[in-house]
Amino acid sequence: MIEFLKKITIRRYWVLQIINANNHYLKTSGWTKSFKLKKSVNGKGEPIPWFTLPTVDFLNTRLNKETTILEYGSGNSTLYLCDRCNQVTTIEDNKEWYDYVKNNLPDNGQIVNSNMADYPRQIKILNLKPDIVIVDGKIREECIAQLISHSHRPSIIILDDSERPDYNISIERLKSKGYKALDFWGMAPGLSYKKCTTVFYQKQNCLDI
Repeated sequence: MIEFLKKITIRRYWVLQIINANNHYLKTSGWTKSFKLKKSVNGKGEPIPWFTLPTVDFLNTRLNKETTILEYGSGNSTLYLCDRCNQVTTIEDNKEWYDYVKNNLPDNGQIVNSNMADYPRQIKILNLKPDIVIVDGKIREECIAQLISHSHRPSIIILDDSERPDYNISIERLKSKGYKALDFWGMAPGLSYKKCTTVFYQKQNCLDI
């Protein structure tokens, strides 16, 4: 029993040494900090989306100050987007998240507290023509249906947790409308399991894919 405990202690020591190393990916990406804080941040503690880490790396090099965003589901992703884009509109049904984001929102962002009946229709209600729409909140299938039928269909639609079988029909609908899919598999900040964030794009798009 003593030898078993000794082996476990040694293994735990080396695991902690690896994770806490300054150049370890879990540390530099912000994964460990996100795990401790229970919110999505990078290695510097700055807000990032709760997408897979490869998606965040991709967006870091593609977003620019000419881009307009509509986001279903607010949070640290909203603050991240406001820092990198021209205009960000985020739709939120949860009052707690609404208050958190509103109190931290810069001038180029706006947040709409919506009931669930109007939630997916906000792109039409607000008459928005965003370059990118992020679907990462409630009733995602209904949101995607509204995007597909919108008169100004966005060139980029980002769907988080796209590995979930519940979204298969919506994914096929997007593809039937000419969208190509770029899957980013990996870990998300603070989460221990593998998941996927998918970037759907049209031939001419603002991310130059």
